[in-house]
Amino acid sequence: MEEKEVMDLLRYYRHDIMNDLQIVHAYTSMGKLEKVEEKLATYMAHFDEERKLMNLNAPNLALWLIPFNSIHPNFRFTYAIRDEKLDISDIDEKLTTDCQYCITCLEEITHDQELYEGELVLEYLKQRKQIQVVLTLHGSFSDLISAKIPAEMKNITLQKSENYITCTVTNQWNRKGEE
Repeated sequence: MEEKEVMDLLRYYRHDIMNDLQIVHAYTSMGKLEKVEEKLATYMAHFDEERKLMNLNAPNLALWLIPFNSIHPNFRFTYAIRDEKLDISDIDEKLTTDCQYCITCLEEITHDQELYEGELVLEYLKQRKQIQVVLTLHGSFSDLISAKIPAEMKNITLQKSENYITCTVTNQWNRKGEE
Protein backbone atom coordinates (compact mmCIF):
# COMPACT_ATOMS: atom_id res chain seq x y z
CA MET A 1 0.00 0.00 0.00
CA GLU A 2 1.35 3.40 -0.98
CA GLU A 3 1.79 6.25 1.51
CA LYS A 4 -1.02 8.25 -0.13
CA GLU A 5 -3.40 5.28 0.20
CA VAL A 6 -2.50 4.91 3.88
CA MET A 7 -3.10 8.62 4.44
CA ASP A 8 -6.45 8.43 2.62
CA LEU A 9 -7.46 5.47 4.75
CA LEU A 10 -6.51 7.31 7.94
CA ARG A 11 -8.37 10.40 6.73
CA TYR A 12 -11.56 8.38 6.11
CA TYR A 13 -11.22 6.64 9.44
CA ARG A 14 -10.61 9.86 11.35
CA HIS A 15 -13.58 11.51 9.60
CA ASP A 16 -15.90 8.69 10.66
CA ILE A 17 -14.70 8.77 14.27
CA MET A 18 -15.10 12.55 14.44
CA ASN A 19 -18.67 12.27 13.13
CA ASP A 20 -19.45 9.68 15.79
CA LEU A 21 -17.94 11.81 18.55
CA GLN A 22 -19.92 14.86 17.38
CA ILE A 23 -23.13 12.87 17.74
CA VAL A 24 -22.19 11.82 21.28
CA HIS A 25 -21.22 15.40 22.11
CA ALA A 26 -24.55 16.72 20.79
CA TYR A 27 -26.55 14.23 22.87
CA THR A 28 -24.43 15.09 25.92
CA SER A 29 -25.03 18.83 25.49
CA MET A 30 -28.78 18.17 25.23
CA GLY A 31 -28.68 16.08 28.40
CA LYS A 32 -29.84 12.93 26.59
CA LEU A 33 -27.63 10.54 28.53
CA GLU A 34 -29.63 7.45 27.55
CA LYS A 35 -28.89 8.30 23.88
CA VAL A 36 -25.20 8.79 24.77
CA GLU A 37 -25.11 5.36 26.41
CA GLU A 38 -26.88 3.83 23.39
CA LYS A 39 -24.42 5.37 20.93
CA LEU A 40 -21.40 4.43 23.02
CA ALA A 41 -22.62 0.82 23.24
CA THR A 42 -23.02 0.79 19.44
CA TYR A 43 -19.53 2.20 18.93
CA MET A 44 -17.99 -0.26 21.40
CA ALA A 45 -19.65 -3.17 19.58
CA HIS A 46 -18.34 -1.80 16.27
CA PHE A 47 -14.79 -1.53 17.61
CA ASP A 48 -15.02 -5.08 18.97
CA GLU A 49 -15.98 -6.35 15.49
CA GLU A 50 -13.16 -4.29 14.02
CA ARG A 51 -10.73 -5.94 16.44
CA LYS A 52 -11.95 -9.37 15.30
CA LEU A 53 -11.55 -8.31 11.66
CA MET A 54 -7.97 -7.19 12.25
CA ASN A 55 -7.17 -10.42 14.09
CA LEU A 56 -8.08 -12.51 11.03
CA ASN A 57 -4.63 -11.74 9.65
CA ALA A 58 -6.32 -10.66 6.41
CA PRO A 59 -4.93 -7.18 5.71
CA ASN A 60 -6.47 -6.89 2.24
CA LEU A 61 -9.94 -7.67 3.57
CA ALA A 62 -9.53 -5.28 6.52
CA LEU A 63 -8.18 -2.46 4.35
CA TRP A 64 -11.09 -2.92 1.97
CA LEU A 65 -13.80 -3.20 4.63
CA ILE A 66 -12.82 -0.58 7.22
CA PRO A 67 -13.10 2.47 4.89
CA PHE A 68 -15.91 0.90 2.83
CA ASN A 69 -18.74 3.15 4.03
CA SER A 70 -16.69 6.28 3.42
CA ILE A 71 -15.80 5.25 -0.11
CA HIS A 72 -19.26 3.99 -1.15
CA PRO A 73 -21.68 6.84 -0.42
CA ASN A 74 -24.92 4.92 -0.89
CA PHE A 75 -23.92 1.74 1.01
CA ARG A 76 -23.76 1.41 4.80
CA PHE A 77 -22.39 -1.96 5.85
CA THR A 78 -21.84 -3.28 9.32
CA TYR A 79 -19.87 -6.46 9.73
CA ALA A 80 -19.76 -9.41 12.07
CA ILE A 81 -16.90 -11.87 12.45
CA ARG A 82 -18.33 -15.09 13.90
CA ASP A 83 -15.03 -16.78 14.82
CA GLU A 84 -12.17 -14.94 16.47
CA LYS A 85 -9.52 -17.64 16.22
CA LEU A 86 -8.94 -17.60 12.47
CA ASP A 87 -5.81 -16.89 10.46
CA ILE A 88 -7.09 -16.59 6.91
CA SER A 89 -3.97 -14.98 5.47
CA ASP A 90 -3.66 -17.71 2.83
CA ILE A 91 -7.04 -16.82 1.25
CA ASP A 92 -7.07 -13.10 2.07
CA GLU A 93 -6.49 -11.90 -1.49
CA LYS A 94 -9.03 -14.28 -3.07
CA LEU A 95 -11.66 -13.52 -0.44
CA THR A 96 -11.20 -9.77 -0.85
CA THR A 97 -11.38 -10.00 -4.65
CA ASP A 98 -14.56 -12.07 -4.42
CA CYS A 99 -16.18 -9.60 -2.00
CA GLN A 100 -15.22 -6.70 -4.26
CA TYR A 101 -16.82 -8.54 -7.16
CA CYS A 102 -20.04 -8.93 -5.14
CA ILE A 103 -20.12 -5.19 -4.53
CA THR A 104 -19.57 -4.54 -8.24
CA CYS A 105 -22.59 -6.76 -8.98
CA LEU A 106 -24.65 -4.98 -6.32
CA GLU A 107 -23.69 -1.55 -7.68
CA GLU A 108 -25.11 -2.59 -11.06
CA ILE A 109 -28.58 -3.16 -9.62
CA THR A 110 -28.79 -0.39 -7.00
CA HIS A 111 -30.02 3.16 -7.51
CA ASP A 112 -27.48 5.98 -7.09
CA GLN A 113 -29.86 8.15 -5.07
CA GLU A 114 -30.89 5.50 -2.55
CA LEU A 115 -29.10 4.65 0.69
CA TYR A 116 -28.71 0.89 1.18
CA GLU A 117 -27.99 -0.70 4.52
CA GLY A 118 -26.48 -4.11 4.89
CA GLU A 119 -24.31 -6.49 6.81
CA LEU A 120 -21.29 -8.60 6.02
CA VAL A 121 -20.97 -11.79 8.07
CA LEU A 122 -17.79 -13.88 7.94
CA GLU A 123 -17.73 -17.32 9.47
CA TYR A 124 -15.89 -20.61 9.32
CA LEU A 125 -18.09 -23.56 8.38
CA LYS A 126 -16.18 -26.35 10.11
CA GLN A 127 -18.11 -29.31 8.66
CA ARG A 128 -17.65 -28.05 5.09
CA LYS A 129 -14.14 -26.64 5.70
CA GLN A 130 -15.11 -23.32 4.17
CA ILE A 131 -14.88 -19.65 4.94
CA GLN A 132 -18.18 -18.06 4.06
CA VAL A 133 -18.90 -14.37 3.65
CA VAL A 134 -22.55 -13.35 3.36
CA LEU A 135 -23.27 -9.80 2.20
CA THR A 136 -26.91 -8.82 2.74
CA LEU A 137 -28.15 -5.49 1.39
CA HIS A 138 -31.62 -4.02 2.03
CA GLY A 139 -33.46 -1.68 -0.34
CA SER A 140 -35.05 -1.60 -3.76
CA PHE A 141 -33.18 -3.04 -6.70
CA SER A 142 -33.39 -3.02 -10.46
CA ASP A 143 -33.53 -6.29 -12.36
CA LEU A 144 -31.05 -8.98 -11.32
CA ILE A 145 -30.45 -9.86 -14.98
CA SER A 146 -27.66 -7.28 -15.15
CA ALA A 147 -25.81 -8.88 -12.22
CA LYS A 148 -24.97 -12.32 -13.54
CA ILE A 149 -22.12 -14.22 -11.94
CA PRO A 150 -19.70 -15.72 -14.51
CA ALA A 151 -19.60 -19.53 -14.59
CA GLU A 152 -15.96 -19.61 -13.45
CA MET A 153 -16.95 -17.91 -10.17
CA LYS A 154 -18.88 -20.91 -8.83
CA ASN A 155 -18.11 -19.85 -5.26
CA ILE A 156 -20.35 -16.74 -5.50
CA THR A 157 -24.15 -16.76 -5.44
CA LEU A 158 -26.71 -13.95 -5.61
CA GLN A 159 -30.21 -14.33 -4.19
CA LYS A 160 -32.93 -11.71 -4.26
CA SER A 161 -36.04 -11.43 -2.14
CA GLU A 162 -38.60 -8.65 -2.17
CA ASN A 163 -36.52 -6.04 -0.33
CA TYR A 164 -33.02 -7.44 0.07
CA ILE A 165 -30.26 -9.20 -1.84
CA THR A 166 -27.77 -11.68 -0.47
CA CYS A 167 -24.41 -12.29 -2.10
CA THR A 168 -22.62 -15.32 -0.65
CA VAL A 169 -18.93 -16.08 -1.15
CA THR A 170 -17.56 -19.45 -0.10
CA ASN A 171 -13.93 -20.50 -0.23
CA GLN A 172 -12.45 -23.84 0.74
CA TRP A 173 -10.17 -23.42 3.71
CA ASN A 174 -8.64 -25.74 6.25
CA ARG A 175 -8.06 -24.33 9.67
CA LYS A 176 -4.47 -25.00 10.70
CA GLY A 177 -4.34 -28.06 12.92
CA GLU A 178 -7.68 -29.48 11.70
CA GLU A 179 -7.95 -32.47 9.43
